[in-house]
Amino acid sequence: MKEKLIIYGAGNREKNLCELLMEVPDMDVFCVVDSDPKKWGKKLCGCFEIKTPETLRDVQGMRICITAHNSRAIQAIREKLDKEYQYDMGLEVGYEELVWPIFERDIRCQVSLGSKQGTSIIFDSYMGLGLGGIEAWTRDISTALVDRGWKDVRILSDQSAPPFLGRSMPVIDRVERVEDNGTEDGKKNFRNLVGYFMKMAPCTIITSRPNVELMAACTVKRKYPEQIKVISVIHMGTLDTYRRYALFKEYVDLYIGVSQDIKDGMLEQGIAEDKVTAMACPFSCDKFLHRSYTTDRRSPICIGYAGRLDSISPDQKRMDLILSLIGELADRHIHFKMEIAGDGPAKEAMERSVKEKGLEQKITFLGSVDREDIPDFWKRQDICINLSDFEGRSISVIEAMGNGTVPIVTLTSGIREDIEDGKSGYHVPIGDYRSMADRIQYLEKDRIRIKKMGQAAHDMIYPKSRSSSHLMFWEGVLKKYGQTRSWMDR
Repeated sequence: MKEKLIIYGAGNREKNLCELLMEVPDMDVFCVVDSDPKKWGKKLCGCFEIKTPETLRDVQGMRICITAHNSRAIQAIREKLDKEYQYDMGLEVGYEELVWPIFERDIRCQVSLGSKQGTSIIFDSYMGLGLGGIEAWTRDISTALVDRGWKDVRILSDQSAPPFLGRSMPVIDRVERVEDNGTEDGKKNFRNLVGYFMKMAPCTIITSRPNVELMAACTVKRKYPEQIKVISVIHMGTLDTYRRYALFKEYVDLYIGVSQDIKDGMLEQGIAEDKVTAMACPFSCDKFLHRSYTTDRRSPICIGYAGRLDSISPDQKRMDLILSLIGELADRHIHFKMEIAGDGPAKEAMERSVKEKGLEQKITFLGSVDREDIPDFWKRQDICINLSDFEGRSISVIEAMGNGTVPIVTLTSGIREDIEDGKSGYHVPIGDYRSMADRIQYLEKDRIRIKKMGQAAHDMIYPKSRSSSHLMFWEGVLKKYGQTRSWMDR
């Protein structure tokens, strides 16, 4: 008897999933559900009618896959299904859990297993070599390992020429990636990666996302367990992320969270204590703080934000709430100015909103700022803000603290580890921009306190900034989960 499955969502990702499931003989898509009334009655893949969520009241007991990309959206759907429709969320099945076995059945890889003498160390950057936080960390740790004498350190990417890599360059292995706009695209990426990992064996693979790269690595690991080690670095602290990573627990040798919160989240998913740990990513931070603050109340208090400018609609970084905060500060007649460093799809809409409110003299959009200029950016700010709904551990906030800027941020993963509330900064509830405005208003009136808190922020974060301890951590990991032949003894 065929198992019946419900798909929640009706976009391109859902279309691809339905097409893939049509290849599975023992599974049927019972229905596709979406919350958008404009899609009701239309057909996905020409045969699956898109139905209202009310349908779920009559189809209890079937497994359901929520296919949204955004962790915030997935959690909102889960809560709606549980509270409004009393759907048993123990029946939820992950997207990767469905796709992975289909991809595996499609493999027709003719590449033989590698027979090298030493172990390759492969850092995943398959989604590109941009200068986001994950990519910057990948660049820095792989380069540091090469400097320390580690052999055959590589970066897996879909690009061939990293302009930002410096003197000690790891090898860049370009593996073709096509945009996953259809079922054959996803299969092709998976085949390419499986072939690459087989060719590079024996190897230790360090993944940074629970995507097709991790699926491919675990597929090869399943077939050749003695030839492949898989280490997964978890950069995002959400329940959805933990669940996605936990799917691969049989094949991942070690999970490394970028915060203790992430480690705890993985333990709650049933990961064994000896298979999960936490690390703090290093960053540039002077041992002694040298900077000034805006202590004269005749001058505006300086507020800074640095990061990706996501969609103006609710998204991870919550640009919509930053605009709400700006409006709140203006309505309270707080004497402030704000610099926003970063680029993204929300930038134009944010600039337009600021202009409509007549706040162009208070808000400056700097666009992308070079990495080497970030310390100077933070040293001219009194306060750092971050209104994200979720993070792994915000590098931007850590960098701000290292430069003596007082953080006022939402309580995301890692914040309690880095900020002592009321002493080295403030944390506020997720989404609560008014409480953030309260703290800013308080500091705007008590400018001397900014200097004290800025020094406390620096002093709290400096011990975590040193790259030497981070490098020692990774050398220990690689010696344990790789072959010591990759190490050049000194």
